[in-house]
Amino acid sequence: MWKIQFALLSGQEVTVHAEPEEIIDDVLNKAQEAFNVLLVSVVSSSGLLDITRSLQDEGVQDEDRLLCVVDRPVPAMQWHSKSLLFAALRADGDLVLWGNSSIELPHFRDVQSVCTNSGALAVLMGDGRVVTCGEANLGGDSSAVEHLLVDVCCICPSSYAFTALKNDGSVVCWGDVSGGGDCSAVQDQLQGVCQLSGATWAFAAVKGDGSVVTWGDERKGGNSSHVQEQLVNVKKVCASSWSFAALRCDGHVVTWGVDRKGGDSRSVQSQLHHVLQLRSSSWAFAALRSDGQVITWGDPTAGGDSSQGFRSSQEGWNCCCMG
Repeated sequence: MWKIQFALLSGQEVTVHAEPEEIIDDVLNKAQEAFNVLLVSVVSSSGLLDITRSLQDEGVQDEDRLLCVVDRPVPAMQWHSKSLLFAALRADGDLVLWGNSSIELPHFRDVQSVCTNSGALAVLMGDGRVVTCGEANLGGDSSAVEHLLVDVCCICPSSYAFTALKNDGSVVCWGDVSGGGDCSAVQDQLQGVCQLSGATWAFAAVKGDGSVVTWGDERKGGNSSHVQEQLVNVKKVCASSWSFAALRCDGHVVTWGVDRKGGDSRSVQSQLHHVLQLRSSSWAFAALRSDGQVITWGDPTAGGDSSQGFRSSQEGWNCCCMG
């Protein structure tokens, strides 16, 4: 049994025991639970490691020290950001940016909406155009798709990319390819879209016919093929950091993504009926049923286990409000 030391830039360190043939992502999950933060990648002295491969295949040795990269969750639209950056849309349509950011903000006027990811800003103008700034590889540079970013009705971010929904139901993506910035593989399916949802590394689009199209990191919500037959008559998709949950018109819920982070709802599937609302935390989901009961699943440390929060499993609730 090897001892692998994981470290954060903050100076925190934990030691994880693992076998040489273990997949790095599984070992990373152990460190993640110890740190109680969301880890998205890991670096050794030789460079970025492929978390889908084993420790020994990536050249990791016993007692090696690995540096972990912490995820910065997708910030809320309009003006809240997790990257020490604030963007506020004033009533007169002007946009104001402040905080710890190197983004040089042009003077915007007639702004309709604004959204940010971990390092870039996308602004929807009143005339339906999209203007971007910030880190180029995270979506701050949209020049490659600028000619397509017209007649846009809304913008949706992942942590590292953006996608825009146009009034004709088509979709345009840009930013980090691994974070959903490239939808070319499913572009022909992205017609008649009515809703977009962004996770950390992937996107999901709900079409007018109730079907769902996904793209991005296949291991973190970008591949819904194993539940595709169940994704019918969907009216809404809700995203956590690494997973998605789809609410169907019949009140049933379908999930996919990282199993332990909300992508696997089999333990509560028999209870997921007559659902009215879905909410997510970074690693878990909650569903409000028509009888007032709340069903939760995902990481217990992130809200996936509500057994201690209710006085009785039969107790009803009138609303479900989570950030």
